[in-house]
Amino acid sequence: DAYISIFYGAILSAVLAVGLTVAARACRVKDAVDAGLDGMARMFPAIVILILAWSLSTVLSETNLGLGIVAREKLTVLGFQSQWMPLAIFISAALVSFATGSSWGTMGILCPAVITVSAPMIGAAGLETEQALSLFYACVGSVLAGSIFGDHCSPISDTTVLSSVAAGCPHEEHVWTQLPYALVTAVVAMGVGDVMCSVYKQPWYYGLGAGAAVLLLIVLIVGRRPTLAENHSVIRVPADRLPPPR
Repeated sequence: DAYISIFYGAILSAVLAVGLTVAARACRVKDAVDAGLDGMARMFPAIVILILAWSLSTVLSETNLGLGIVAREKLTVLGFQSQWMPLAIFISAALVSFATGSSWGTMGILCPAVITVSAPMIGAAGLETEQALSLFYACVGSVLAGSIFGDHCSPISDTTVLSSVAAGCPHEEHVWTQLPYALVTAVVAMGVGDVMCSVYKQPWYYGLGAGAAVLLLIVLIVGRRPTLAENHSVIRVPADRLPPPR
C-alpha cells in the first residue's frame, strides 16, 4: 500500500530531522519538536483543500454515466472531423483537470470515454492504417497532456497547494504567477502540435522547430529580468554562525 509507505516515510523523516537538528546543536529537543508541530499546523489549510479536491475527483470518477457513448453520438450528428479530436480532447482534459485538481482522476474519467469516442470515429474516417494509429495515439496522449496541464494550474491541486505552502508563498499568488507560463506553453503546443501537425499533417520535426522558435521569440520580446520587490527582506546571519570556509 503506497499510502502506508508514505505515512511511515513521513514519520521517519520527521524523527530524522529532529535528530539531526539536535545532533548539530542547533536547538534543544523541545524547540525542535515545537518547530515540527508548528510546521504541521501550517499544513492544516492545505490538508483541508486536498481532502475537498480528492472528494470531488472521486465523485466525478465514480459517476461516469456513459460519457463516451453520449459524446460519440453527439459528435457524429454534428459531423465533427476526426483530425480536430486531439485539440478538443486536450482542451476538455485541461478543463476537467483544472476543475477537479487531479490529473489521475481526469485520466480515469476521460481515458475510457476518449477510447470509446475516438476509435470508431477514426475508423469511419477512411484513413490509412498508419495515419489512423497516429491519430488515435494523439487522442490518448492529449488526455495525458491536458490532465497534467490542468493539474499544474489548478488552485485545488495537491501539487500546487503543497508547492506554495513549502515555499512560504501565498497560495493565490503562486497560482496567478505560474498561469502565464503554463498558458503560453499550452497555446503554442496546441498551435504547432495539434493544428499544424495533426490537422495540416506537417512533419513532427516542423512542429518542434516552430514551437521552439515561437517560445524563444516570446521570451525575447516579452520577457524581462526579475527584480527584487521593494519590501524584500534579506536574512542576515551572524558571523559566528557562518560555516567555516573550505
